[in-house]
Amino acid sequence: QTVATPTLSPPNGTVFLFTTSVVITSTTPSATICYTTDGSTPTATTPGTCLNGTTLTNGGSVSGSAAETIKALGTLVGDTNSGVASGVYAFQVAIPQFSPPSNMYTTSQSVTITTRSPGAAIYYSVNAQPTCASTPYSIPVTVSATETLYAIGCLSGYASTPVGAIYNIGTFAAGTPSTDDNAYCGAGDVP
Repeated sequence: QTVATPTLSPPNGTVFLFTTSVVITSTTPSATICYTTDGSTPTATTPGTCLNGTTLTNGGSVSGSAAETIKALGTLVGDTNSGVASGVYAFQVAIPQFSPPSNMYTTSQSVTITTRSPGAAIYYSVNAQPTCASTPYSIPVTVSATETLYAIGCLSGYASTPVGAIYNIGTFAAGTPSTDDNAYCGAGDVP
């Protein structure tokens, strides 16, 4: 009898914004999974024992924080090894978020920058596109004049798309359109 070829969930081609987590399952009860994350082919020369690759309990998950190719086979003592399942997974750092958001303000703002990608470092710049070599973000940035604050998230050689937030600081005439298309600033208003 041949062990059922494992399935990978989520499927091949998934792009992760966080750490990758792929569940590998064979429908053959008690099968052991042998997997690799470097693109090499897993093998089990003695059924039930992985020779090339890492041993995983059937239904277990593989985690990482980079793009990778996962290959897996199922093996079981007394059965023929399964075919090899393969999945290519991409990784992308989540775009940074600014709080408070881009808008018009009558006073200086302390801007917090976050990203949903665990472990990602944030770099920022003022009035210029940032790179992963820009100023590292560690504490809120004080914006006291009209400027555009830019940020980028970086992790393990990957980077998010740079994003910017415009902060207009000052006193505005009543009815002045704000940077938020649905709001207007009036004299003395703090949106």
